[in-house]
Amino acid sequence: MRDKFSGFYRPTQQEFDELWSEALFVLDANVLLNLYRYPRRARDELVEVLKQISDRLWVPHQAALEFQRNRPSVLADQKGRFGEVRKAIDDALSTLENNLGKLQLGKRHAVIDTDPMVQQVRSCVEGFRSELDELEAQQNEAHEDDALRTQIDGLLGQCVGDPPANQDVIDVISREGKGRYDRMIPPGYMDGQKGDGSEDFYSYGGIVYPAQYGDLILWKELLVKAKERGIGSVVFVTDDEKEDWWWIIKSQGKKKLGPRPELVDEIRRVADLKYFYMYNSEQFLKYSKDYLKSAVSEESIVQVREVAKASSLGKKGVTESQLLNEKNVLGVITRWISSTFPNVTMIQQTRGYPDLIVERSSVPTILGVEIKVVRDHRSIKIMIYNEVDRIAQFLEGPTPRDFLWVFVLGPDVPFTRMSELIVYAGNFLPERATIVVGRIVRTDEGDNEFVEYRRAPDTRLYQ
Repeated sequence: MRDKFSGFYRPTQQEFDELWSEALFVLDANVLLNLYRYPRRARDELVEVLKQISDRLWVPHQAALEFQRNRPSVLADQKGRFGEVRKAIDDALSTLENNLGKLQLGKRHAVIDTDPMVQQVRSCVEGFRSELDELEAQQNEAHEDDALRTQIDGLLGQCVGDPPANQDVIDVISREGKGRYDRMIPPGYMDGQKGDGSEDFYSYGGIVYPAQYGDLILWKELLVKAKERGIGSVVFVTDDEKEDWWWIIKSQGKKKLGPRPELVDEIRRVADLKYFYMYNSEQFLKYSKDYLKSAVSEESIVQVREVAKASSLGKKGVTESQLLNEKNVLGVITRWISSTFPNVTMIQQTRGYPDLIVERSSVPTILGVEIKVVRDHRSIKIMIYNEVDRIAQFLEGPTPRDFLWVFVLGPDVPFTRMSELIVYAGNFLPERATIVVGRIVRTDEGDNEFVEYRRAPDTRLYQ
């Protein structure tokens, strides 16, 4: 039965060994574009792994064209983040100074002097702004060549597919694509409604390309390449997470089983391959440690995963501003509290501090919940300075109290850095206070939900 339905079977361990030792590794455009989004260490480690298999690398012409077309917008987005970081830092410092100014401690308290601390924070902010200016000066403008593209050019060399021979090649694929998309035959049918604006078509090299058939054009090019003599197996590395590439089932959440069985079947039939498999960049890095003995850190694997999650927001049609607006965040966290904490009898939104008051029948204490959206981790230390006294004041109330501080991370905030800051915050937090860190994500059903990454310390709050 396995011979007749091989698309439904995961390769055996022996087959994986053969794949990694002899397969042609094919890269999608998004794998190359994400190199611009990774922290330096993660980027360098991924490039080093690609160098290990440089004699077995190939990039379809369609993927290379999409990389070149989209590279300027990725660079522009990275450049724009500098201004957002400056605003976040300035706003946090201004909030600290304003809140302390309202207390009028110089007139009302003989002992407390916050001026040295404020000066220290201000000096830290000024130092970071100078560092930020230097980093921005090093960041390439969209119209400039950059060292990473030069590195990619050197790595790929002549390992890029040839352009279509003529317009007829693309037109034939487009006509076939309409029928495939109508019948939901992968890949690409989820892009079937892409063509609704000025990017319905684009052209290069005298060829006009329909945007909605980009994935299918790439796939057809890969099928032709796989027929070449000497190619027995293919591994396709892509950060496209849509179900028209991946076999995805819903079982206590979304589970990805591997490439779509139809794709495995088609490429093996058409090109007479032994094996075909797919990885995203995170999986590729992870398994390269086993099969290539590559020196990849766990931190880099986590960072690559985080970039993929952030990128998926835009692909699902959800902007950061929509996901992190105050009303949405409050509603999502309220639902999360109801489903996470036992015996919740009331969740009340306040007009002051903290954001929510929660009562539970199982414990005599009330739970205060303050929600903070983090768009840049560099502002966290100042945020902690702002909040510690307020948390302590809340916990000193007349009734027994606990406190939960929920950090909702924006898509560009690395969780690994937040883990370090959680430890830092633990040095300042009063007893009976807990920090939770996570993200709001869009589910396949179109709902928003809070995914908890870490809490510290582990307390009775969840009992």
